[in-house]
Amino acid sequence: MIFALAWVVQVFAPNTEGKKQMQMYATYYHNRFEQRLTSTGEVFSQRKYTAAHKTLPLNTLVRVTNTLNKRSVIVKINDRCPNPNVIDMSLISAKRILLHNTGVSKVLVEVLNDSCKWIWEGQDAIFQIFDRSEFNDTYLLHSNITGLKFEQTFLFPYYIKVSDLNNEESAKRIISQFSENLKSKSLIKKQKEHYFIYIGGFFSKEKANDIVNVLKSNYLLTSKVVKNEILNW
Repeated sequence: MIFALAWVVQVFAPNTEGKKQMQMYATYYHNRFEQRLTSTGEVFSQRKYTAAHKTLPLNTLVRVTNTLNKRSVIVKINDRCPNPNVIDMSLISAKRILLHNTGVSKVLVEVLNDSCKWIWEGQDAIFQIFDRSEFNDTYLLHSNITGLKFEQTFLFPYYIKVSDLNNEESAKRIISQFSENLKSKSLIKKQKEHYFIYIGGFFSKEKANDIVNVLKSNYLLTSKVVKNEILNW
C-alpha cells in the first residue's frame, strides 16, 4: 500500500541486526545554538542532519526511529549532551520524525556503518520525493472520507477514479472484486449524492494509465485524475 510504505531510510539503510541498538528519549536543539561550534568543530545548523549524544563516537551515523509513528531519519553525531539516555537532534531531523510536535519522544537509535553516508547526505531529496506531511496535503486532513483504513505519509501525483455510484454499498462491492493490491489502495468518497472510488496514489503516470485500461473493461467510467482533484475535496 502506497500510504503505508515503510519509511524511506528504513528501506534503504542496511539491516542493523546484531549491531548496537538503544532505546532512549529524543529532544531537539533550541535555536540559540545556531552557528555555535559543535564538539567536532563543525558549525551547528538546524538545517543539517546532526545530533548530540553523551557517549556515541563522534561522526557516527545513527538511524533514529520515533516509536510513536515509526518514522525514521539518519543523523550524524557531531556534538555532546550531558544525559546518556537522550539524543538531542537538529530541528530538521526532529521534523522528519514529527518530534517537533511533541518536543520529547521515545526513540530507537541504531548505529549504522559508513555505507549509509550517501543516504544521510541525500535525505533532503529523498524526503522531498516521498514525504508530504509538511505540505498538509495528506488524506488525514479530510474527515469526510469513508472506506478502508490507511496511514499518513505520502501523497503521489496520480490517482484513478472508478464509477459513479448511488450508494456506498455498491462501491464496497466493486472494491471487493479488485485484486488485493488495488483493494489496499482504494478509498470511497461521497460527492453530493454520488459515490466514487479513488485508487492510488501512483508515482508513474504510465502505471496509472495501464490500470485504467484494465479496469475500463468492467467499469466504463474509470479515469485517471491528478492529486489536485483529490485536494479539492
